[in-house]
Amino acid sequence: MVNHRSCSASGNAPARCVHRTTQLVACTETKMKNNQGGWLILKRIPFVGLIILGFASVANAQQAADPYSTGITLLGHKGCPVFVGAVSPGSPADRAGARPGDRLLAVAGTRVGDLEEAARLFRSNGQNPVVLTLLRSGKEVEVVSGVEKRSSIFARNGKKIISGVIVPDDTTLPEVDRMLNFNGQRYTARVFPTHYPVQPALFYAGFEIFVLHDPVQVTVGGIEDGPASRAGVHWGDVLLSVNGTSVSGKTPSELESLFSATQPVTMRLEIDRVGSRKTFEIQLEKAEDVARQNGKRFVEGKLVPIWSTDAELHCFLN
Repeated sequence: MVNHRSCSASGNAPARCVHRTTQLVACTETKMKNNQGGWLILKRIPFVGLIILGFASVANAQQAADPYSTGITLLGHKGCPVFVGAVSPGSPADRAGARPGDRLLAVAGTRVGDLEEAARLFRSNGQNPVVLTLLRSGKEVEVVSGVEKRSSIFARNGKKIISGVIVPDDTTLPEVDRMLNFNGQRYTARVFPTHYPVQPALFYAGFEIFVLHDPVQVTVGGIEDGPASRAGVHWGDVLLSVNGTSVSGKTPSELESLFSATQPVTMRLEIDRVGSRKTFEIQLEKAEDVARQNGKRFVEGKLVPIWSTDAELHCFLN
C-alpha cells in the first residue's frame, strides 16, 4: 500500500491534498474552511481523487474554481521532509527553476514543518510571487515563482477542469458527470491496481482495470500518461474487447493476461464511451518505461518517485 500524501499548491484555495492508498473509498462530501471566509465543497471519488464541487461564497466562487497556482505538487509523509513531488512543465515554478525532488524548507521566509503547513503557506500568499527556499544536492537554493490560473497550467499540458475535475481536453461533460456519480460499491476487483503490472518488464497500455457489478462492466480505471492516454483512452471507458476477444465474463487473472504481453505488440481496443463505440490501436510499452515517463521507478516491487535517493526511500516504501 502506498501511503504518502500529495498536495497541489495553489493560492486562494484549499490545497488539493490526497492520501494515496490502494484501498477503495466511498464517495463522501466534506467542507474545508477557506482563508477568504467561505467554505469549499469537496468530494472524494474512488480512484479519481479529491475534486472541487463548488464554493459557498458567491464573491469567491470563480476564484475557488480556478485558483492561482505555482504548478508545484507537494509530496510528504509523517516523519519525512516535504518534497517538491512534481512541477508542471512550463508552469511558473518550472520557469523559476524548482525541480522534482527538491526539499521544501521555507515559503516566503517561514520554515515548513509538514505538508499541511506548507500548503497553508502557499494559500496565504495569494496571487503574489512566492519565495521558496529549497534544499537540492545538500545546498540551499532560493527561487521566486510567480503564479497563474490553474486552468492555464493544465491547458498547456493538454488538460482542463470541468466541475473541479482535471481531465484530458477532449473529455465531455457526460464523462465528468459519470465520474462525479461513480458508485464505489460497484467495485468487485481491480487489475493493475497500482496502474502498473506487478512485473515491470511486461508490456501494457498504461491503465488499471475495474471490474464492476450492477451492471456488470469492465472499465478503464486509473490511467497514466502513456500509450493508452496518448491514443485517446479515458478514465471510465467501458472495455468491450481486446484484439477481437470479448472481455465479458473474464476473471481478473484472464484480464491481466489479455491486457499485457512479453513483447511490444499492438493492441486493438474497443470501448464504449457514454453510448458511443470507439476503437483504438495502441502500441504497448514496457511498464518500467511508462513509470519513468510518469516520474516513478520500481524498488522492491513498489513504485517510488524517480528522484528519490536511497536515504529517502523509507519515506515511500512504508
